[in-house]
Amino acid sequence: MVSSTFFSVLGVQPALGRFIGPTDNLFPGGPRVVVLSDVLWRSQFASDPEIVGSRIRLNSELYDVIGVAPPGFRGAVWPTFRSAFWIPAMMTVEHFSGRDVLGGRGFAVFQTIGRLGPGIRLETVQARIDPLDEVLSQDRTGVYYADTGAPWRVRVLPGNYLRLWPEYRNGVATFLRILGLMAIAALGVACANMATLLLARSIEWRHELAIRRALGAARLDLVRRVGAEVVLLVVAGGLGTAALVVWLSTLVPQLPLTVAYRLDLIPDHRVFGFGLLIAVLTGCAVATPPVWRVLRDPHSRPILSRTHSSGRSTAMDALVVAQVALSLVLVMGCGLLLRSAWNSQRIDPGFRALHGVSMRVEFPQAWEDEPDVTLSLERVLAGLRAESLVTAASASTGRPFSLRTRVEVRVTGSRRVGPDTPDTARFNAVTADYFETFDIPIRAGRVFTRMDTVNGVAVAVINHHFPDRRAVGQTLRVQDEAQLRRIVGVVGSTVVGDIRGAPQPTVYVPYRQYPHGGGAHVTIGVRGDGATGTALLRRHVGRLDPSIALPEPTTFAELRRAATRDSRVHAGLATILAVVALSLGLVGLYGVMGYLVHRREREMGIRSALGATPAAIIALVLGRGCRITLLGIALGLAASVGANPLLARLLYDVNPSDVLTLMVVPVLFIAAEIVACWGPARQAARVNPTDALRAE
Repeated sequence: MVSSTFFSVLGVQPALGRFIGPTDNLFPGGPRVVVLSDVLWRSQFASDPEIVGSRIRLNSELYDVIGVAPPGFRGAVWPTFRSAFWIPAMMTVEHFSGRDVLGGRGFAVFQTIGRLGPGIRLETVQARIDPLDEVLSQDRTGVYYADTGAPWRVRVLPGNYLRLWPEYRNGVATFLRILGLMAIAALGVACANMATLLLARSIEWRHELAIRRALGAARLDLVRRVGAEVVLLVVAGGLGTAALVVWLSTLVPQLPLTVAYRLDLIPDHRVFGFGLLIAVLTGCAVATPPVWRVLRDPHSRPILSRTHSSGRSTAMDALVVAQVALSLVLVMGCGLLLRSAWNSQRIDPGFRALHGVSMRVEFPQAWEDEPDVTLSLERVLAGLRAESLVTAASASTGRPFSLRTRVEVRVTGSRRVGPDTPDTARFNAVTADYFETFDIPIRAGRVFTRMDTVNGVAVAVINHHFPDRRAVGQTLRVQDEAQLRRIVGVVGSTVVGDIRGAPQPTVYVPYRQYPHGGGAHVTIGVRGDGATGTALLRRHVGRLDPSIALPEPTTFAELRRAATRDSRVHAGLATILAVVALSLGLVGLYGVMGYLVHRREREMGIRSALGATPAAIIALVLGRGCRITLLGIALGLAASVGANPLLARLLYDVNPSDVLTLMVVPVLFIAAEIVACWGPARQAARVNPTDALRAE
């Protein structure tokens, strides 16, 4: 819902038709016009060039299409969310059930956006606003800061500040920061792996470059020879990585950021340039020393001996130790997130019903004028209850996991919350069978019955996380209601939002006793699988009005999965990074041990000739790999102790220093080390002493 200057302030021109103008925002409730986004126009209207002038239905109301926005225009004042279409701001009367949004001062709906003139600073604008805001703020002591009684104030912020709304910034930033650190650790493992490979090649380079130098090759030829191999390695890996990144970028919008925010991380020249730079720097850092050594000593002789260089071997061991340490840090984090995801699956959501279906129904605008808008809804619920598969049916303004509405509550006669001390609580208007439908336990008193009508005694039910659980029989006032409500019962608490979040105080009122509109959640409990009730729910709800848009119903199992989605995807992403890092670390260890066995074939042959058994040679190689692994594990554990607390905000019921994870992961690494070193160890045990000495 936008004002007539919205598009002009943002400097946007329509792709088709026109935008909302002054004549569209003259009075509340009209005209019914809409501007479509390019995405909606293409996906839902097949890019119809004649769409302007057409009439479309939004929920149950008809709107005239007057224009289409240009491609790429998100069009939300809060860029956190995308706008699919825009309607005049005066239509708030239609969409907020008659609430005085335009004239009221305590219901913040609109966000103001503007352009600064040349040389004007934000501080100047803030100073101009503050005097007026000081006067208006006296009427704003509402639910936003009810705990302190402080009014909310107007702040002037730069446009880029709204790229991620402050309310969500910490959670999103924490997740992205941790994901980024994990990716950097995986990148470190990959770079160390590449460096290990090039170190193993460097001795062959020295041998070859010394021969080429002795045969009269110019210095530039030597540089080109090594550079060509490094470039080939970088290009081959880079092309594969680029293809993988392009494919993975399509999955980025699915990242669980706990808010309706879609990341537009499309790979561009900066992404590929960064990856190319890292690969080139790693290659140059490792390839430069052997080339420089030959160029510095023009009389360098070819390396004929196949005995290993202790300095190079030590450098390779150090790189593998770093790979094991970084891999351990990632696997430790992965283990903690996996345990957190497992624990979150066992959280009691507050309702015990396993099988059911729920659907959000948007009411036609004509229903707002009926004396009792629940009559038609009650007829639908009665029809659903008559079905043999349905165990209970109810309607509500919210449902578990999605109680977004907050209200100000004042409890009278309470020791904890006095009449002059408002508290905030989640709010839900429900029909009589709501608690039976979700099987929410009753802790005290009673729940609503069909006798709790608009003409009956005003009543309320609270959950047991309310400040005063022993409030049955006392009265409370919800928001600005004139009448007091008598608390008749206390029920169990259901989870709100992410299932890992703590339950919050909630107040329930009878559906018929609270002014409402716009829509409701119709929910049924069913026998058997929840999917069996989908057709029943769509058929009965469709009888309300042919013009009602019927979304896809949601089963109770899907509600639970959606509430644990963040934990599961966090664990999944960490597992992918951990598997990649662990695989690279094991490949690096395998490569080092294979290189050492290859360089020490003569030694292995002599040991075998002197009576060493294959088992002894295998133990020798495995012992070398075990020492490298144990050193990496020790460093990794030390790093994990410092890094794991960063995961605390993403964990549920898991200590960042979880002893079980600290014990299991090192054992896993030792087992993986044995697997990685077994191949080179077996190869060493099979060395023929005669062949080794003859090759030397």
